[in-house]
Amino acid sequence: MLLLQNGLDVEDSLRELLPDSLHVLGGLCYICVHREGPGVITHQALGAVHVGYHSGHIANGPERTAIVEEGVGLFRTAGIDSQAMANLHQARWQKLVWNIPYNGLSVLLGASTTPLMADTDSRELIKALMAEVVQGAIACGHDVPAGYAEHLFMMTEKMPDYWPSMYHDFLHKRPLELDAIYARPLAAAKAAGCELPRVEALYRSLGFIDRRNR
Repeated sequence: MLLLQNGLDVEDSLRELLPDSLHVLGGLCYICVHREGPGVITHQALGAVHVGYHSGHIANGPERTAIVEEGVGLFRTAGIDSQAMANLHQARWQKLVWNIPYNGLSVLLGASTTPLMADTDSRELIKALMAEVVQGAIACGHDVPAGYAEHLFMMTEKMPDYWPSMYHDFLHKRPLELDAIYARPLAAAKAAGCELPRVEALYRSLGFIDRRNR
């Protein structure tokens, strides 16, 4: 089973409901896409899916790698760019470096990526939030390549204007993914002795907005 969802430890609750004989894989979607309505998806840019092993009855590394590669192969056969991830948990932290600032700020400030990247104050806020997420990842024992946040920042400058998925959830009065994208990383970082004050302030603000919106 493959779970394609943003956030940290999202496979854990699913794992509890499944037999040990079933492998659970996690997938990260590097794509600019949102749901317009039932069965209607708008795709703006990108489109890769990275796959990693979460859990199952196989403890042996090579066998797990083979299962992940099989999943990657299915995507590639369908014409979708796909790569295997050696460490799913680390990769999820790395994706949060983008998701935490841009998803949250799109709702809090009511702005898509182009205006967020055009304003001096929002640019500095994005950089500060990215730096905190990197600190949290490192505190939890995960490597983040030097210059990784800067790379994501520059990549976003080159992207077409994009409203992150959290904004569309807000617009359609759907629950925001606050637990997976904010609460779990904050709890993990705190357990590792690392406070993320800017991320927590964004999370608390979004919680208020989400409750009022629904």
